[in-house]
Amino acid sequence: MSVKIVKDTTYRKIAVTLCTTRDVSIERFLISQAYQNKIEYRWQFVEQEVERLREANYLSFNQLYKENCVVNPLPSFTGIGSYENLIDLLKALQCIHYQIELKDFDDSFVTGLIQRLKDSIITDLPEYQEAQWG
Repeated sequence: MSVKIVKDTTYRKIAVTLCTTRDVSIERFLISQAYQNKIEYRWQFVEQEVERLREANYLSFNQLYKENCVVNPLPSFTGIGSYENLIDLLKALQCIHYQIELKDFDDSFVTGLIQRLKDSIITDLPEYQEAQWG
């Protein structure tokens, strides 16, 4: 498998989107994860988790290609917006998850978030809303 370093703007857009989400399922997931990690919810927690994914991405790249790319702190981007929909956010998170190849990496946050996003996207589909129950 190959690994690429995901752009910093992608991580920043993910963080901004997660901090401004209006999706109840995603919001509940983030609150429960922050509570489990004993971190005040919102920006601090989201920043920490996004930075953890970013560091794992760099470490995966360095290990696979025997490189020594330095992971500087994620810069603050003024003017970076959020993803316009949950599908774009989902795809960005799936890309990052795919780029992490660490044996002992705890991916429970990103896999849980990806699952919540899939569930939200599916339940919002008109086909799902119109389907018969049972």
